[in-house]
Amino acid sequence: MEIKLCHKSSNARRALNMALEAVGRGAEIIALPELFLTGFCYDLPPEDLSCPYLNPFLELSEEQSCLILGSVMAVSQDPNTTMDGPHNPDHGMTENQSPESGAGRWYNLGFCIEGGRVQFRPKIHPFVPERPYFQGGDFIASIGTSLGKIGLQVCYDLRFPEVGRSLALQDADLLATVAQFPASRLSQWRILCQARAIENQLHHIACNWAQGGGSMILGPQGDIISEANPGESIIYGEICLHASDRFRLEIPCFEDRRPEVYRL
Repeated sequence: MEIKLCHKSSNARRALNMALEAVGRGAEIIALPELFLTGFCYDLPPEDLSCPYLNPFLELSEEQSCLILGSVMAVSQDPNTTMDGPHNPDHGMTENQSPESGAGRWYNLGFCIEGGRVQFRPKIHPFVPERPYFQGGDFIASIGTSLGKIGLQVCYDLRFPEVGRSLALQDADLLATVAQFPASRLSQWRILCQARAIENQLHHIACNWAQGGGSMILGPQGDIISEANPGESIIYGEICLHASDRFRLEIPCFEDRRPEVYRL
């Protein structure tokens, strides 16, 4: 998806149209790029966790029984938040808190939407230009869904194998990364995406913005199931979670780990 900086409404329409096209072709998991609504636009106030721009995606997920992944710029006192239904966060922001008031902290929050419910997970490692604005998350947790546990990473987190491994050790069934990697680092993106799949022996859905390119769906051996051409496009791929189990029986890396020696 091509992201226009600070054009929240047009980005939301573009993303929804692409998601509608994808579910029309049978997609069950839809990944959108990092900060797909705004890009890294610090001139707009961040969303609170009710995030009304996500409401059409909540409705789509509920109507079509699909998962939708992405990230948004949001303010929160608790980034480990679940929202049930539009405009109804379980916890985090309260009625008298708003981005304008300065309450809470800014986060780049990964999200997973399923059936009218949103689960948020923070980006752990804000990249250098982001640090004056975003707080890094202080926990890593997989996301439980009807299709299995999703290990969601946001962009720069891909460079830290500890994040993917932590998610795998929490029994994630697949990894997903939403990102805005630049085209100048596309070769690094490709290798890193494959490495996270191989070392954790998991499928990996890696969604990059169109300006960077190279979105991929990978198998647990790092095999490329589908890869985007340059420019804006939708890619599709079939995932069989049992492939991870078979690969782990063949090469039992998780059984052979010796964490008492690593001391990382």
